[in-house]
Amino acid sequence: MEISSGEGDTSPLVKDNEEPKIWVVKLLFCVLFLLEMLLNFDSGGTPAVLEFLTVDFRLSPGQQGLLGAFPYIGTLFMSPFAGQLLSRYNPKICVCVSLVLNTFFCALFAFAPVCTNPEGNCAGTYILLGCKLAIGISQACILIYLPVWVDEFAVPSLRTLWMSLLQAGVPLGVMLGYLFSGYLAEQGKMNPPFCHKEVESEFYDCCGLGGFGGSCEGTKWANIEQCCGVEALTCGEKTWNLEQCCKPFNCPGGCWYCKWKYAIFLQVCLLVPLCLACIFVPKRYFITNKSNLLSQKEIEKQAAAKAKKMGNRGTPIKSEINSERERMDSLWDYIEGGKDASNIKIWTQVRILWRSRVFVWTSLGLSALYFVVAGIQFWVTQYLVEVIDVPYSEALSAFTVVSATGPVFGVVFGGWLVDYLGGYKGKQGVARTTKIIITFGILALLVAFPAAFVFSVKALMPLIWLLLFFGGAIVPAAVGICLSAVPPSIRPFSSSVSMVVYNILGHSAGTLVPGVVMDIRAKAEGCKITKSEASEELEPCAKAIMTLGMRIVLLWAFSALFTFGKSAWKAHKSWTKAKEAGERASAVTNVVQPATSPKRGAVPGALPPRTEWTKLTKEEIDNMANAIDDETYDVGVDDVEEELKRRATYMNTGGMMNAAHTEFGEIFPKLKKAQENFEGKVVTVADKIRRVNKK
Repeated sequence: MEISSGEGDTSPLVKDNEEPKIWVVKLLFCVLFLLEMLLNFDSGGTPAVLEFLTVDFRLSPGQQGLLGAFPYIGTLFMSPFAGQLLSRYNPKICVCVSLVLNTFFCALFAFAPVCTNPEGNCAGTYILLGCKLAIGISQACILIYLPVWVDEFAVPSLRTLWMSLLQAGVPLGVMLGYLFSGYLAEQGKMNPPFCHKEVESEFYDCCGLGGFGGSCEGTKWANIEQCCGVEALTCGEKTWNLEQCCKPFNCPGGCWYCKWKYAIFLQVCLLVPLCLACIFVPKRYFITNKSNLLSQKEIEKQAAAKAKKMGNRGTPIKSEINSERERMDSLWDYIEGGKDASNIKIWTQVRILWRSRVFVWTSLGLSALYFVVAGIQFWVTQYLVEVIDVPYSEALSAFTVVSATGPVFGVVFGGWLVDYLGGYKGKQGVARTTKIIITFGILALLVAFPAAFVFSVKALMPLIWLLLFFGGAIVPAAVGICLSAVPPSIRPFSSSVSMVVYNILGHSAGTLVPGVVMDIRAKAEGCKITKSEASEELEPCAKAIMTLGMRIVLLWAFSALFTFGKSAWKAHKSWTKAKEAGERASAVTNVVQPATSPKRGAVPGALPPRTEWTKLTKEEIDNMANAIDDETYDVGVDDVEEELKRRATYMNTGGMMNAAHTEFGEIFPKLKKAQENFEGKVVTVADKIRRVNKK
């Protein structure tokens, strides 16, 4: 089957004006789902082999933290530019170039030269860190585009399922990376590569072979006792011998420490065919804004035709063509959700979000929760092996089971409980849901505190499972509240702000902050916390410092409980205020219709006569301000909406709109000027009420 991606693409898959073939779309979704998993493969693999990377590259705790934080930092840095690239250029080019770069940097990560300097600070260390940062940068375009692609191309009946699968690809990829990397490293420990080593006379005693010399070329691990007894593997000289066996890899930790590279090789080998698939798929399957472009052209055609019909008074300028859109561009439309917020200044949107305290505190609470989860995922394997002395294979198996089941069960249970109790919609629903979150937060803290002070794997792993379960139960409700607490029109912007906060204060900080603290403490005490050899035993001070780092991660749950508590308090106050306002509903201003008012005939688009409106008193203004929540902007009183909307227009024009002009979206200059003055200067409903009254 011939598939071309050139400019004159005439692929039989898609012809001009032909709908995309469903089987091709489904196949491409499978490819993108695999891509989503593989992009997160190394995020799970790095924590699994952190012990090996530490030895091979002489990584300090701070550098280990950077290794986990750099992918998130890179993605965060590139995201604003990625959005612009996807808007300006063919998405296929952006995705394919990003994928090729990601594959290249993954391969370079695996081929980074190990550090042979006992003091560290080798070129290979900085190559390793640079590759992690570049991997995060190269993922930004792909991670941003994939949900957009699903929303555009998914089969309508499967759109929600596909979006859910796409989101599930992230934790699934992390888990597979953790499993494969840990398994290959463990297999390498049990069965290193072929050894080509001649036993030298000064090591005869260490090997327990007396005067027997010679070579053991080509022997496997199982037969190495022909040259050196297996029981002698723990002695320093034997470690030196094994290092020579692995001379092609030049791994200071021994043969099996190089096995972490194989998991990255596997990731690269799987990414290469996905790169080819991306390149050869027709570009028509990547363009998602074609319909938007056509609709904009159609709008301009219709506007030009209307202008011609009205008298052909010359070529309509851009402002006249878009007069309908300009007429609707007021903060009323943004707050009501009938218009997107693309025409509101960024800082105005930021101020609106900042004044919504429920959103602010809930976002900070989720960031603290992600800090704990990311820190546990990154540091717990090394903590189990080095501090609690759990065999690597047992630590790998135990945490795999815990991390695969705890959060999943928690998310399902938390979502079900919130829905069962009435959901999070409305002020009462938000207040009720924040109390549920507080309950889960208290339970999580009750298990996090003892987990920070136990040194038995049988006690620690159940506690971590419960911590991840309660944390997972918080996520669905908290994410829903973050969306519900802001005006519908700026929810996309609020989602972007939330992701920035989560990446900086959550995922990145959870890996970086404990490492930096451990580094500072080690330097202050003069304690060596980095291994130089695989068989080296950490000093007691090093184990104490690693324990400190893990306690920071676990006890960070206190900050999550505090921020969620502030969110619950703000939500409760908002609900209480709404209840009190409901009792004074009769005081809310309504349109006054005097019995003797002259009635005007119904004219489409005409405003009511001036005699039908009354001046608001200060008391009425205060009652209206109390009736509408300043923080959630949930305008729930229809009469107030209509009163203020019409009064804002009426009092600024000083006249009536002509029905003919209204039909075609044209308005008087006075009204245009009034809307321009009104637009962008109002950030709260209460301010809006007062400003309208002044006018």
